[in-house]
Amino acid sequence: MLLFAAVQYNDPDPIWWMIIYGMTGVMCLLSITLKSNFFRIVTMICGLLFLVYSAYNWPSQWLGFDQTNPPSLDVEQARESVGLIIAAALLFIAVIKRD
Repeated sequence: MLLFAAVQYNDPDPIWWMIIYGMTGVMCLLSITLKSNFFRIVTMICGLLFLVYSAYNWPSQWLGFDQTNPPSLDVEQARESVGLIIAAALLFIAVIKRD
């Protein structure tokens, strides 16, 4: 996820996605050492928020991930939504594997 964050510089809204992917990477790393229930709850809430935002942001028409000509907002929304699903899945795995 930290590599995902690093390559967001050419995205239309890079700061937002660098924060989301970077935070996911850091939380996954922290899950190795932080065993508190508070951290577990925060991680689960972040994962759930990512899933909710992914559903909200889901494209009205699935065009895949390859950009069309002219550029389509549906393609960008598909990429963002799937990225959020991946981030949420990794957060859930981090919580499950930490026990």
